Amino acid sequence: MDKNLLLTLNSKKIGLDVKGGELNFISHAHTDHSYALKDKVPIFCNDITASLLNLDFSNNYGDSTIIKSSYSKKSPPIRIPIPQEMSLKNAGHILGSAQLVAQTKEFQTLVYTGDFKLRDGLTTKKGDLIQCDTLIMECTYGNPSVNFPNPNEVYAQMENWHRQNKSSIQLWGGYATGKAQELIKFLNDFTSQTPIVPPDVARISNKYIQNGIKLDFIPSDTEEAKEIMREEFTAVFPPNRLSKSFSWEIAKAHKKKTKVAIATGWTGIRNTTADISFPLSDHADFGELLLYAKESGAKKVYLAHGNNSACANALKNEGINAKEIDKIGQKEIRQLIL
Repeated sequence: MDKNLLLTLNSKKIGLDVKGGELNFISHAHTDHSYALKDKVPIFCNDITASLLNLDFSNNYGDSTIIKSSYSKKSPPIRIPIPQEMSLKNAGHILGSAQLVAQTKEFQTLVYTGDFKLRDGLTTKKGDLIQCDTLIMECTYGNPSVNFPNPNEVYAQMENWHRQNKSSIQLWGGYATGKAQELIKFLNDFTSQTPIVPPDVARISNKYIQNGIKLDFIPSDTEEAKEIMREEFTAVFPPNRLSKSFSWEIAKAHKKKTKVAIATGWTGIRNTTADISFPLSDHADFGELLLYAKESGAKKVYLAHGNNSACANALKNEGINAKEIDKIGQKEIRQLIL
């Protein structure tokens, strides 16, 4: 995360997915965007994100609410209502992910996308494309060579691989919040499988269910899971747990061949130790970044959360007034950042 995502909006210093502001905004429930929970200043986010972060609402504090969280037990942050001059719109990244729309004297209408995508997922609707004067946009996959295939094509490939390996234990890898729920939904709807999941994935998945997303899974710490694991089974784990040694231990313990599949936008870009990797991403690809930058009508586009310089150059070649936020000029720094 970049400290330059501390911006002055309506004369108030606000952290965008970072700590250090007079108040801080959390766009979604991934840990790399919720550093503000470690701060002591007020925060704002939507109710779904607060739920996914397991925030414990307790006594009132004026118009705000004291929040207890695992991030800051001694001095819990204060959650405040969304400021009047601001609103939150769907980002399409994971459940609850939100874009910040701010009416400001500094930049007129400003949009901060956070992480976003403009494609429907199995558990999320595509993000809103918002008209604005100033756009601060993530560029995780800001390389012109990155254009993800149609999700339906990827689901078909995943379904085919699942069918070909039905005689094996299948371990599917996706981040505990967001991607794991997409994989559970895929396995439910496309393969009629009810996967086994570890407790942390089960907790987040239950939050999805509470918000109207139907998911069928079996927590790994139950007797039902132990019974199912006597035969071939399918499971969903965070990818950092799916090492070769873990797969080998599962195969040895159950005396069954074990296969590992990962779902990630980094497919073909970074190497994995999995048997197969599928290009299923919850981020925008380059085409969507370009589309948003053009269709928003923004006079200035600032880029964050990626290879900002390369993406800025690529967008400039397309006629977009783009600039990497970590290399803005001193005059703009005085305007943007305290």
